[in-house]
Amino acid sequence: MAFKDLADFASDFVAPGAAPYSVVIEGQHGVIALVEAWNEADHWILSSTEQNGVFFSAPHSVVKDFLVGKKYFLQSVSKK
Repeated sequence: MAFKDLADFASDFVAPGAAPYSVVIEGQHGVIALVEAWNEADHWILSSTEQNGVFFSAPHSVVKDFLVGKKYFLQSVSKK
């Protein structure tokens, strides 16, 4: 996730309420960050606690980049 760069601001987006989707990133001492998402017809609108009140537009493929399955991690282990 550290290498993701969302540069498409969704400055005209107004959240219609609580985000229907969210990812909570926790560490040893609690929540590090919260990413919230709204699914639009042809893209996602994302916001995080790293930049409160700032919304980004991202293609639907961003979900596949973040929510990888177990096979993704097992491939890298088996190559060692």
